[in-house]
Amino acid sequence: ISVVIASGNDNYNDGINYPACNYQVIAVGATYDANHGYEGYPYDWIPITCIDWSADTDDITCFSNTGPGLDLLAPGENINSTYYNLDYESRCGTSMAAPHVAGSVVLLKQYYSKIGLNVDVSKIIQQLKDTGKRIFDNGLTFSRIDVYNALNDTAIPSVEINISADILEYNQQNLTISVSYSDVFLNNYNTNISYPNNILLTQFVDTLELTTENLTELGIYRIDAWANDINGNENLTSKT
Repeated sequence: ISVVIASGNDNYNDGINYPACNYQVIAVGATYDANHGYEGYPYDWIPITCIDWSADTDDITCFSNTGPGLDLLAPGENINSTYYNLDYESRCGTSMAAPHVAGSVVLLKQYYSKIGLNVDVSKIIQQLKDTGKRIFDNGLTFSRIDVYNALNDTAIPSVEINISADILEYNQQNLTISVSYSDVFLNNYNTNISYPNNILLTQFVDTLELTTENLTELGIYRIDAWANDINGNENLTSKT
């Protein structure tokens, strides 16, 4: 069962409300989905006082709680929603944003099942993060969901190379190279290390221990790490 919860409407930028702060749930904040110009609160069911002097598309609403625990963003202002007596009304709040994410999870789960893939919810959430539009706020980066991109898997695999030291001196120490690959639909991946003359030294997957005995030439060695996914996206990352 996936639990998607609104982050709260208190204008916090350093934390989100309970129960959205529970690590087992998906916490969702609100953005504008059109250029509204000026927006001021309290308004609708938003009790706090705040002002967005320039409320543009994909701006985080001033009432939305954000912070390190926030998972995703979705439209949450001027949303046409069901109301009492079989009616519809325009509403705002992170409670309007959360259903966008819940519906997206169901839609993607249904799509993947239809094409024969058994994808768990944690990977779907990661897919929404990887393919969403990047929104920067108070030193943090969030993803505003983009279901079209998620369905079409536009995200390249993440490849990260870490080296225990930039220089390996003769008879001084060993050097460890570690490579991590990440993608919801990760398919193939490997890493090469080449001599300064570009001749292949060796190939490995995730970890390689080097000593000076392995290195027969002085100079700059190059590490090339590559990964692709089942949808044809690929990433080649190099480091020297």
